[in-house]
Amino acid sequence: MSDSDWWARYGNFDAGEGAYPHMGQVIAHYRKKRGWTQESLAIALGCSKKTVEDLEGPKGMNGPDLERRKTLVKLLGIPPALLALDWRVQALTSVSGTLASSEKINGLLEENIFTLYEYILVLGWGCLYNGRGDLLHSSRVDTCIPRLEKIAQNAPAVEREPWLELLCNFYQISTRFAQHSMGKKRALVDAQNAVDLATSLDNIELLVSAQYRQAVVYLEQSATVSDPTLQQAYIGHAKSDIEAALKHADRVRATLKGNVYLLAAEINALYAGNDAALRKQGEKWQDKTANLVYRGDLEDEGNFLKLNASALHHEKAKLLLLFGRVKEARSELNLTWKTLPPDLLTWKMNTYLTEARLYKAEHDLEGSVHAAIEAYYIVRAMHSNKGENSVLNIYRELKQLDENNPYVCRLGVLLDRY
Repeated sequence: MSDSDWWARYGNFDAGEGAYPHMGQVIAHYRKKRGWTQESLAIALGCSKKTVEDLEGPKGMNGPDLERRKTLVKLLGIPPALLALDWRVQALTSVSGTLASSEKINGLLEENIFTLYEYILVLGWGCLYNGRGDLLHSSRVDTCIPRLEKIAQNAPAVEREPWLELLCNFYQISTRFAQHSMGKKRALVDAQNAVDLATSLDNIELLVSAQYRQAVVYLEQSATVSDPTLQQAYIGHAKSDIEAALKHADRVRATLKGNVYLLAAEINALYAGNDAALRKQGEKWQDKTANLVYRGDLEDEGNFLKLNASALHHEKAKLLLLFGRVKEARSELNLTWKTLPPDLLTWKMNTYLTEARLYKAEHDLEGSVHAAIEAYYIVRAMHSNKGENSVLNIYRELKQLDENNPYVCRLGVLLDRY
């Protein structure tokens, strides 16, 4: 979250003077949330409707005088910071000027804690992408969730929505940490918690990101089971989730939309078989993503998803490999390596895993082992049980092809399979 839009959790306000939002828009927003007309607010303030119109209009960008701002905070439940007020002023005095209750002081303290939780969220996603400190930060996320649940439950109605949205994002990051540690049940529970909460908030972008991440959980868990029936059940759940996300794809911004398209293409390919129409649909989704990527208008959308040329080419390589178009897959994977950002260690691990499978498809066991070993070194640094399981699956596949191959045996030694 940038300094210029720190107020985004409260509403979509334009920028005002300095580091504050447009205060007129803030006042109008909270007046409407209370269910008041401009006439109602004028009566409560003891002023004319014209005064309220001026407060909320273009002239009200920088807000009214200090005393009226303090009154508006108390009347409408506006977070003090939105009207450039120090929270301590509101914490120490009530409407009558006497000392405020401890409950009010605690509530205002929690308002300032919101930013700290946001920083924990940002750091957590950073750990997942760069592969550092997963276990430590996973425990921090685990600690935050029950506290956020309590805060959201006890928050005043006017403040509850931003806390619930933050909690939904914590459920989503919890699914990723759980997947890395192979905590399958926890991942499924928190993925569903995120979808349920986003649904109740009627927040389309939050809902689509939650559905997307739940689809990822089911897809990844399908690769960890040997029972074909259970595997198909997981893929079926993933398909249902991504289809639900696709229904709203046109209503979300580019980065989220592109990720939904790429995942839809991958899940669809697992169903495609030799169905040319289904295969073509997956390629169309990837083409739509390519248009988004190369148009160059991607931005940080606050959902902690990334979309770039590397992601696009990697997903194309995976799809082509699944369809047996090995030569084309190699070309796309080469483009992946050329465009891969150096700081995304998780992406690097996944690219090595795909390369190991591609070498196997090319009947190059030595190359497959070398790629799997490179992935394994990253897995060890990340302490990722999911990554280790992926390398182990590649080893098992290679062993079936040639259990006496010395390179395959070398991978087995690294994985402690001897």
